[in-house]
Amino acid sequence: MIKSLKAVLTPLFAALIFLSSAENARAEDGVWKAVDYNGKARWTAAFTVQGGKVVSGKLSTICDPNICNNQTYSQECSVGGFAEDKPLTDTFIGCGWRDLRGNLFDTMQSDGESKNAGAANLKFLTGRDLEMFEAETQKPENQVSMNVDGANVSFSKLTTREYAPRIAEILAAEEAEKQRLAAAAEKQRLAQEAAERERLVAEQAERERLAAEKVEQERLAAAAAKKKRQAAARAKKKRLAAAAAKKKKLAAAKAEKAKLAAAKENAEKERLAKAKKQKMAAAKLKAEAKKKKQSAEIGIKTADQAKQFSADLQSFVQKHPDKIDALKLAEFFAPSQGEVAAGSFGAKGSNFGKLTAIMSENKAFKAYRSAAVKARAAKQVEQKKLALGKISDGVKTMKTTIAKNPLAANAFGLIKLVKQYEKVSDKEPLSTLESAVTALGDQMVKL
Repeated sequence: MIKSLKAVLTPLFAALIFLSSAENARAEDGVWKAVDYNGKARWTAAFTVQGGKVVSGKLSTICDPNICNNQTYSQECSVGGFAEDKPLTDTFIGCGWRDLRGNLFDTMQSDGESKNAGAANLKFLTGRDLEMFEAETQKPENQVSMNVDGANVSFSKLTTREYAPRIAEILAAEEAEKQRLAAAAEKQRLAQEAAERERLVAEQAERERLAAEKVEQERLAAAAAKKKRQAAARAKKKRLAAAAAKKKKLAAAKAEKAKLAAAKENAEKERLAKAKKQKMAAAKLKAEAKKKKQSAEIGIKTADQAKQFSADLQSFVQKHPDKIDALKLAEFFAPSQGEVAAGSFGAKGSNFGKLTAIMSENKAFKAYRSAAVKARAAKQVEQKKLALGKISDGVKTMKTTIAKNPLAANAFGLIKLVKQYEKVSDKEPLSTLESAVTALGDQMVKL
């Protein structure tokens, strides 16, 4: 009966002790902290109380990046002017973008339910309760990770609101543990006297056992040492045999290598003789092709190419007048421009043809024009890339709009544009891509 009554009263007393200590703690100065998670953001509020007044405070959030534009936010807090004379059990605290109302020593609610990060329901803890909560948050099973502003940040998923109901249970369990330890200590003291008597008897038995064990260990060590020496002798014999076999194999390989080297040397002599003959023939063909290549390098087929060649030549002359044959250039340049304007620049025996032949022999001009051609090509690639980027951004914007409301009146028109412009690639001419950018912008504005 007594044991049954004790089992019922012990948790009750522990709960009463906890409630009393909580009430006393509310009247004390110190740090009060709350942590909450509302499914959108993790909220942390911490306030320092001195002389029954809030002297400092801060409210901060870490928001889901899929919900909030700014993932992290922090703001200093203070008690509102109209609430300065009210008790902290029913107060108002302003924290910039959020206001808190309620009992600082128990629970406060924030406004902002309609905002991205939502509202918070903050349960405040202090003193030993807060220390127990902070220790619990450090456990690995209570840790989670989130990408915050490009960095992986770890924090506890446990909230003070979830943890507060467990504090009374923990304190009651601690009190029960103290009583259990006291009883165990008394039981241990009574057992120690009997154990001491048993120890003296056991020590004698242990001394005898250790002596016998030492004799057995020495015997086993001698046997193991003998076995090790025998194994070492066998290993040495095997190692020497392997070394002899390896030496024999290396000698055979060396002889084979010398044989192959001699054969390779003879083959190389034959190859060099044949290569020399082929080189002479190739040199002759190269000399014949060189003249054709020089003309082909500046090969011009269209009027735009002819005009660009003339522009490159004029630019080269301005920058490098010392690297041209001025008399020959003067003889053919002016007549060639009339042929370009008339479209007869490609005719056999044209002045333009003679001009390109002369400049194909000018190494400085060839290098200059080659660099200019490459620069124009690179610029065109960048311009294409820019145009394709704008088209891609437009397609992404339309897809996002469709995803938000696929039933909208303009959804059908947008999906037609997505299918049309998804097919555009860098194989299209630059002018086509730039026209597509303009057309896409105009069509999106109309929709």
